[in-house]
Amino acid sequence: MTAQITIIGLGQLGGSVGLALAAHREKFQRVGHDKNSDTARAAQRAGAVDSIQFNLPASVEQADLVILSLPLDEVRATLEFIREDLKEGAVVLDVSPAKRQGETWAREILPAGRYYLGLVPAINPIRLLEIGGGLDSAHDDLFQGATCLVCPPSGMPESAVRLATDFVALLGATPILSDSTEADGLLA
Repeated sequence: MTAQITIIGLGQLGGSVGLALAAHREKFQRVGHDKNSDTARAAQRAGAVDSIQFNLPASVEQADLVILSLPLDEVRATLEFIREDLKEGAVVLDVSPAKRQGETWAREILPAGRYYLGLVPAINPIRLLEIGGGLDSAHDDLFQGATCLVCPPSGMPESAVRLATDFVALLGATPILSDSTEADGLLA
């Protein structure tokens, strides 16, 4: 049985997550969603996702892990839109900036038994000088050899934290646990 990972937002970070996970296809079904249908189709052609789902709630119904790779101003609305469709035990990882704000929204919006953790991914040092953005800048090694802060809110079950840190390791990065306030301070 394979776990489903849904990636919402298939630009540079979301596309790179999908490309990095391609090496683990036997473990995961990668479902992609992007509000731009051309971007979603391009991500599938590039091998960043196994399938695309244009209906946002349907994209998360069977997801064990949901990656939000969105601008901060889209996170709250997206959480509100998918909240009823997240299955029990689903873990939502958010790579947008402002970890404390995302954590607050998730606490207000997500039903019990659905878990939110913030991620602050760093980029592989060999990719730092590249310019551009979007799916064209996605690479399977974008996180390789980098660090990634994992920000679990207090009271988060160990199993959800373990899933997040194992996920970060699959991307080729080193997970470091951090408080959301500390992560926001480091980003500032």
